Amino acid sequence: MDPFINFLEEKNDLVLTNPYWSIEQQKWLHEVTQEYFLGEHLWVLSSGTESHREGRTKVVALSKKAILSAAKGVTSTFLLNSKDIILNILPSHHVSGMMQMARAHVSGAQCVNDWNATWNPKGFCENLMNNQITVTSLVPTQIFDLVQLGLRPPSSLRLVFVGGGALDDGLVEKSLQLGWPLQLTYGMTETCAMIAYRAVNELQWQRLPHLGNWRTTPEGRLQLKGSSLFTGFLLFDQNQTEWLDPKIEGWYTSDDRGLIEQDQMTLLGRESEIVKIKGETVSLIEVNKWWQDFCLSKNLPHKSVVAPIMNLRDGYELVIVSEESLDFAQIKEFQNQLPAFCKIQKIFQNTLIPRTDLGKIKMSELIKTLVEY
Repeated sequence: MDPFINFLEEKNDLVLTNPYWSIEQQKWLHEVTQEYFLGEHLWVLSSGTESHREGRTKVVALSKKAILSAAKGVTSTFLLNSKDIILNILPSHHVSGMMQMARAHVSGAQCVNDWNATWNPKGFCENLMNNQITVTSLVPTQIFDLVQLGLRPPSSLRLVFVGGGALDDGLVEKSLQLGWPLQLTYGMTETCAMIAYRAVNELQWQRLPHLGNWRTTPEGRLQLKGSSLFTGFLLFDQNQTEWLDPKIEGWYTSDDRGLIEQDQMTLLGRESEIVKIKGETVSLIEVNKWWQDFCLSKNLPHKSVVAPIMNLRDGYELVIVSEESLDFAQIKEFQNQLPAFCKIQKIFQNTLIPRTDLGKIKMSELIKTLVEY
């Protein structure tokens, strides 16, 4: 029996370690979490790109009750049932992969796990067809690859959950033209993955039932309360370990900024994704959407990102980092589309972009590398 399914059916704790860690690191993590044994909890590495404690690993404790609540909320909303076949290709040591198994467990659906395979867009489509898959989950990077290759889904596929980052409108449109049945989702490790969803042609997010309520702080940070929230988390490095439960009266204040009106949420981005340039507020999410759409329209290499670097005079300046060579004439064309205060100041080519297992860019790590150039 799979360890996670065994966890759902038995009274025990389960630690999901990163398979890329050394044996010593994995053993150490098991020993640390045993000191905080909570009973019927899943310990999972945060898949976030930023942490409020830079340089420290965060391991989130999720109760079985929270996991099952989130799974039931998703399956009831999207009518997952025993006739569904779920293809799970997301990492087995992250909440995204585990929650697909939890939804299958709750709904009676079959779950095909292929999470150890290297991402291969054509192989993925063959897997969808060969197994008559009806539901799967992807991240924006994978959607980009499918669209760039012009790949289409089989007729059996009825639902593709997309989370883990912002999806450009142009990319969504091209995905739909190819027949991909996208369902945009929002969530985080601390909430057992998705807590909200929205249609591709809407801006406002709808609450899923396991998220009891949401609101914002006076500064605009999103606060969450519900049955799928985490119990607490460990922050640790090789020298010290700290247990934290930052919730106050059941409310968790996230790093995301939002606007809530009539119980619908407009996501404004993370605190770390808003920078000031020459006194103007610049959303890195918005600029990267423009860049991604431009790359799609010009068939440019997509392994690139717009990143901010501190500038003593202007506050920040924007640079493009690409793992491949870029056409400078096309970069100039992109420049002409940008507001004067957020022009691209530098281009770093053939530069490796650090990413998480889910393909999210580790922006703080990337910026640190650029500063050292």
